[in-house]
Amino acid sequence: LQGRFAATREDVQSLAAPVMRHRLLLSFAAEAEQKRADDVVAALLQAARWLDASRANREAAAEVLASPAYVNASRETLQYCLAGSLDGAAWRGHNGLRFYGDGEANFPWLSDGMWFMTQHRRWGLLRTDPDTGPDYLALAQQVNRIDLYREAAERTGTPLPAATLRTSTLMDGRVWDGSDPHAFAQDLAPA
Repeated sequence: LQGRFAATREDVQSLAAPVMRHRLLLSFAAEAEQKRADDVVAALLQAARWLDASRANREAAAEVLASPAYVNASRETLQYCLAGSLDGAAWRGHNGLRFYGDGEANFPWLSDGMWFMTQHRRWGLLRTDPDTGPDYLALAQQVNRIDLYREAAERTGTPLPAATLRTSTLMDGRVWDGSDPHAFAQDLAPA
């Protein structure tokens, strides 16, 4: 975290792909009410938009989340994390963390999915030889399910990015754009 108290949006984006729907397990009560995973994704997008709308909304969220029923941390700590106040030191992200960012913060970027697979290859969890496979892009398209995200985005009026790949600067300063995941994974392999 480079000496910061909380992760920024960029930290989260470099470490976690916003792949949501297929990872959701609905409770029996939600299923009994005929809720779908798409409903949860749509609600998350609306909540993220609300959080990004103003500092006051982030402070209100910190107040609610501070209770023992949720995070059980001090309101001040949560406000610090959600609103991005660093007492004069600049955050890399817009007003601290971004939860919505015109739909980009939650978008299931294929480049992020491929980055995760390079990390799986690095740690031996993806066992195929990086020179002969896998087809990182094809796997990311199967897993990230942009079609499902698009449905929820349309229901909530969430804008969609024009592209499904993006360029990110990683915490180590390297630039990742998904253009050559095989070489990237091979470069990460332990010596």
